[in-house]
Amino acid sequence: MFNSLQPKVGLALGGGGARGLAHIGVLKVLQEEGVPIDALAGTSMGAIVGGAFALRPDADYLAKQAVELLQDKGILSLDKISIRSIPKKRRWAVKRLISFIKELYLINLEVAKKWLIDGKKIKPLLEMVVGEKTFADLSLPYLAVVTDLRTGKEIWLREGKLSDALMASSAIPGIFPPIEKDNWLLVDGGVTSLVPVEAVRSLGVDLVIGVTVEGSIFRQDFPHGIDILYQADDIRGHELTKLKLAKADLVIQPNLDGINWAHFSKVKFCIERGERATYEALPMIRKKLKRVKRRLLWKRLF
Repeated sequence: MFNSLQPKVGLALGGGGARGLAHIGVLKVLQEEGVPIDALAGTSMGAIVGGAFALRPDADYLAKQAVELLQDKGILSLDKISIRSIPKKRRWAVKRLISFIKELYLINLEVAKKWLIDGKKIKPLLEMVVGEKTFADLSLPYLAVVTDLRTGKEIWLREGKLSDALMASSAIPGIFPPIEKDNWLLVDGGVTSLVPVEAVRSLGVDLVIGVTVEGSIFRQDFPHGIDILYQADDIRGHELTKLKLAKADLVIQPNLDGINWAHFSKVKFCIERGERATYEALPMIRKKLKRVKRRLLWKRLF
């Protein structure tokens, strides 16, 4: 299937909500510069971008579709709900209210709703991206990474309807409902693997490029107990991600300061940041590719 002397490159695309739109910029530059993309694995937004690209390996087309859906049509406009739209004199009261609601939500989680957003509202958006296609329709090897809530295991989805896999991989616990599949109860793959390096390595590639869109997690002020809880959870996730990324051959991390998970209207900005980070990484990518090619040559000769 592959030229034995041509290194096979796999991309591990990480989760991060709207920040994951930067993956499109990474794909664009790699394609423009002739860097092969032979396989992909994705978590959450990385799963959505990776699945769409594996279905139609055209990053320019993917970028145009993302801008049209998220910026021009504003289909997913979660970032419009912003505290900045509130007069400054009233913001302190709103912040107190939001903090109170967060704490109340955690306290009453078991007796109230199990999730905040009905998955039925998100599924049509995913179907707009990949339609009714299945894994069998993909042009490139691809895995969607999810977590089984019952066992804590990392699961690699590789068959069935594509939109179902993307829905499961991006089912943020407490925000979206978990997905029942076989004997699994599936949630966001980021719970166990924010950047799925091992998953894409399993597809037989020679070089793994991990792309992380993790935002800054460190804060200095913790006015409420819930802020401490969130910070502790962020640190735990950050350390897990570092362990995963250590297994990649190269890591690309776009600078996405100021972009939170809901800023979907910032699609052009995120794509541009992905492009910039990939251009900066190109010399190292080419150096790694040459090294792998030499290794493959020696392996073939001897």
